[in-house]
Amino acid sequence: MNIDKEAMEKTGYDKIIVNRLKKIEGQIRGIQKMIAETRSCSDILIQMSAVKSALKKTNYLILKRYANACLTDISGTEDSKVEDFLSTMNEFLSEIDNEFDNTNGGKKR
Repeated sequence: MNIDKEAMEKTGYDKIIVNRLKKIEGQIRGIQKMIAETRSCSDILIQMSAVKSALKKTNYLILKRYANACLTDISGTEDSKVEDFLSTMNEFLSEIDNEFDNTNGGKKR
């Protein structure tokens, strides 16, 4: 019975993730059109920022899906799965750290 619940959770995440990616794809196409129409740089940059934010949220969902799947599978498994999970988490978290550092730790400059 646990397997069915896990499969449903993965499917739920997958649907949400795919829908978000489709929206991002549409935003990217919109940006391409804006560039072709020589829209203002300001408008284009605002849309680029929206895409960046959408990608961040999607990354979080993918990581959450991955964590749920791995943590379910981790108990009683070989060390390589644990190392793989920790490596992926560290990579994602280092991106967040880099962004935090690049914004001066969240402080105004």
